[in-house]
Amino acid sequence: MGLLELNDVGKSFGSGKASFFAVRHVSLRFPYRGLFAIKGKSGSGKSTLLNLMAKLLNPNEGKIFYRGKDLTSIKGKRLAHFHLYDVATVFQHYNLIEGASALNNVTLPLLLAKVSSFKAKKRAEELFARFHLTALQDKNVDTLSGGEKQRVAIMRSLVNQPAIILADEPTGALDEKNSEQVMTMLQEIAKERLVIFVSHNEELIARYANNVITVAHGQVTPYQAKEEGLSPESCSYTYGKRWTSFFTGRNFKRNAKKNLVAFLAGTIGFASLLVGLGFYQGSATALANEQSHSLEYQAARISERSYIEIENSPLKLVKQTRPEMVTALDATASLDSVSIENDYSYFLPNYNAYTFEDQKADPCSFLPVYDLTLEEGGQELVKTGGVPLSNNLDSVLVNEEFARLYQEEVVGKRIDLASTYSLFYGGVKEEGALAFHFEIVGVVHEFSFLNAPKVYYSYSALAGLMASTRLPGISKALAKEITIDSLLNLLPSDSVITNYDYLLFIHKLKEVPKLDEVITSLLTAGSFIRIDSSTYSVKAAFQDLTNAFSLSLLVFVGIALVGVSLIVALTSYSNFVSRKKETAVLFTLGARSGDLESVYINESVTVALLSALMALGISPLLQRGLNAYIQGRFGLENLIQIPLLSFWGYRLAIPILLILFAMLLAYLSSSIPLASLKRMPLAEELQDE
Repeated sequence: MGLLELNDVGKSFGSGKASFFAVRHVSLRFPYRGLFAIKGKSGSGKSTLLNLMAKLLNPNEGKIFYRGKDLTSIKGKRLAHFHLYDVATVFQHYNLIEGASALNNVTLPLLLAKVSSFKAKKRAEELFARFHLTALQDKNVDTLSGGEKQRVAIMRSLVNQPAIILADEPTGALDEKNSEQVMTMLQEIAKERLVIFVSHNEELIARYANNVITVAHGQVTPYQAKEEGLSPESCSYTYGKRWTSFFTGRNFKRNAKKNLVAFLAGTIGFASLLVGLGFYQGSATALANEQSHSLEYQAARISERSYIEIENSPLKLVKQTRPEMVTALDATASLDSVSIENDYSYFLPNYNAYTFEDQKADPCSFLPVYDLTLEEGGQELVKTGGVPLSNNLDSVLVNEEFARLYQEEVVGKRIDLASTYSLFYGGVKEEGALAFHFEIVGVVHEFSFLNAPKVYYSYSALAGLMASTRLPGISKALAKEITIDSLLNLLPSDSVITNYDYLLFIHKLKEVPKLDEVITSLLTAGSFIRIDSSTYSVKAAFQDLTNAFSLSLLVFVGIALVGVSLIVALTSYSNFVSRKKETAVLFTLGARSGDLESVYINESVTVALLSALMALGISPLLQRGLNAYIQGRFGLENLIQIPLLSFWGYRLAIPILLILFAMLLAYLSSSIPLASLKRMPLAEELQDE
């Protein structure tokens, strides 16, 4: 049995009626050494025959055997093994690796076979010396002549000591002198192993070939082998991967413009992801930190609501009344430090016009704080000025939004307002007026979201005033002392004078979160009792807004990442398409498809890695700039907080996760379009133009 055998082999192209056989019924047997020529007219099928022996094409009929083993259906690693160790191909137009030296081209098959760089270089240098070409080894192949390139290509095919060397028109692009040098080189190699070459040069065939195979109309003429020889020793089978770094680095530089586009897209996508995460993290943190930044934090209103059906209508009217005191106490029983007080908004409205330093001003909010000395909490909110030394109706605090209404410093300035009231009880109508003269003693910083100008006064001081303000007409009619405060306790729950509610004050800061729980439980249970807290409402509105914005941001980030994936995929595939022939050459040298994919994937992963690092690098600047814009535009501080240093208690978790995510995204985006690499038609890609 010979080294290589073809048994009734046929290869067809096309389909249906347009199909034809390029070669058919070919049976050949080759020995272990010798120089064989395949000749024939153009289109006779000689190149197809060579490609079948090189396993660049698969036969439609018959079998091909190497050392007695059927090669017909091998693929994947077995095919890579065959190309790496058993057969090497020399092309008419050399197909050397551009941008590399002659020595690097010759050592490449050894690196594919996992030979160390030192040993690979030494073995390649021995080949250069053997063929007297040492002067070429350090030259870039792009600078070599045609004859020099072809001899380097032959040395590359020989360096891994394959059993078979196949050469397709090795002298077709050379002049006479270079052709003779190449054929002499092949003749010497054929003393040790099998060399089969295709040529149309009758003179060279006659001078150098041991045996000649003539192909005509897809058929071959029989021949008589002159020498069988002995089987060359086969080498150990290993595969290396370090060779891919050269191609990744070179391609990265050559594809600089496309990689720059992918890099910028990746940076934008990953930076958007970080900003989105920073917004999610920052909005929750900002709400947790800022929701207590209000002097209304410890105040609420409790009321009772019932529904009145409208006849012949699906609609219902909501009726709000002041609940019974015992009902209000039951609803707030879980709170340890709560007091339920009368609402005096009828006499000092929550929204009222006023004068500032004798100048009329638009209405703003006037709100009660049980203890305006802030001993119960809130002293840290005072930004300028101070707090009253005692609870009185001479001093007030204002928030920053109020202070911004005026160009001048507001601390020490005077606010005046007046209110009138008209009461009817016990058949008696009572009218009166109240005048308030406040001095601003301090300005407080509050959570700016949905905030408005506010003036805070002492509720306990107002309660004292209401308890001491006598209603003479009603007192006379009832024959007992009646004050505004005592009258409120006599009025029915649906009287407008009660404001249809009680005020609720939490006297310990730590109890306020429990109030949120009570509000939520009442809403969930569908209770008629309602507790309204401005801070709870602001918190809910802020959460709804941030949730909506987070969803929008998530969609944007998703679109950005899909865009990044597409750009990476298209860039990777474009790079592959532009170097398909070189990739096919690497296949014929024995590179495995997985390793070839890694060349392009590594390039994409490198771009994605650099994009992730750039996004991490610029994220603090983005955070600072966006926070400055948001604070100036909306008054929200530190809304974006990208957790670069620590996340969920793990140091540097976000940078590590982002880098891993970027690399995974690039790997998947590149792998999918590169699946076509496994289906690459090698013979078609390697056709000489």
